[in-house]
Amino acid sequence: MSRRQTTKMHANRLLALLPEKDYRRLHRHLERIPLTYRQSLYRARRPLGFVYFIETGVGSLVNTMANGEAAEVGTIGNEGVSGCRCCWATTARRPVSMYRCLAKVCAWRRRSSVRNWRAAPRCGR
Repeated sequence: MSRRQTTKMHANRLLALLPEKDYRRLHRHLERIPLTYRQSLYRARRPLGFVYFIETGVGSLVNTMANGEAAEVGTIGNEGVSGCRCCWATTARRPVSMYRCLAKVCAWRRRSSVRNWRAAPRCGR
C-alpha cells in the first residue's frame, strides 16, 4: 500500500511513492481529467504542453515512420508518467516529444502544465 492513506489502489504509482510533504507540494499543480479512447495527449515533434500521470487505463507511444506506417513503441500505465522529457530539459524552450501518445483505454489521469511542472519545487528540497 502507498504511504498516503488517501491514495486509492488505482492512483498513479509514481505519485503514490512520493513522501507526503513532496506530494502536497506538487498536488496543487495537478488537475484530474478524463481520458477518452484514442485521445491524443501529444503529437510527435511538437512541444509538450503537459506532463501526464495516468491513474487508470493505458497510453500508447506511437512512432510514425518515413513511409507513413505507424508502430507502437511503448505503453504507459499507472506506473509511469508521459511527457517526462520536460523533467530533463535544461533550456528555457519547451521540450519536444519524440513520439505521439494516444489513450488506448478510457481512463483518468492527472496532468500538470509544463510551465507549472518546471516551476514546482522539486522533491526533497
